[in-house]
Amino acid sequence: MTFHSAILAILLALPVNVHETHHETSSAHLARMGQLASIIEHVANRAACYHRSKCRPIVGDRLHAAAILLAQGESESGFRADVQLGECPATECDWGRARGPWQIWQWPSVPVREWLAYAGADAAGVELGAWRALAVWAGGERRGTGCGYAQLAGMPGACSLDAGGGRRWARRTSLERRYLARLRRKELER
Repeated sequence: MTFHSAILAILLALPVNVHETHHETSSAHLARMGQLASIIEHVANRAACYHRSKCRPIVGDRLHAAAILLAQGESESGFRADVQLGECPATECDWGRARGPWQIWQWPSVPVREWLAYAGADAAGVELGAWRALAVWAGGERRGTGCGYAQLAGMPGACSLDAGGGRRWARRTSLERRYLARLRRKELER
């Protein structure tokens, strides 16, 4: 099974989120999940410098990078079409402050135009959001296990020992490990 197929299998196994407001046909859903699998594959390969020379990885291996994006996306948006397209109901997506499947907040260092592109039908913009999610996660994770998810949530202090360490992000870390194990099994099947 290819890396892309393994990611797509995980995405297609997710249940349709009950909060989904953008109803898509099964063929449209399959196409969108295929696009997301391609985005995750490309960003994971880039993050791990897979088949690239003169590159500094931000995540140790591409399977791990894909597992992080899958865990973050499932936890934040359930990979809902309305969230990916930037059509969140007013009270969702952190009251309009987060964009795309990985629910990235606008950081001062990121131009508003780029941040707005994180959600939409344009694969390049969604890919920018996936890259930003991994970069933010990697920056937080350098401070300690679980801090990557705290950093993504805009709560870097939440991973300090006084705040309970990485326990607050245990569900995401558990999903990440589960997805990593699935991807590794699929890699062995090749």
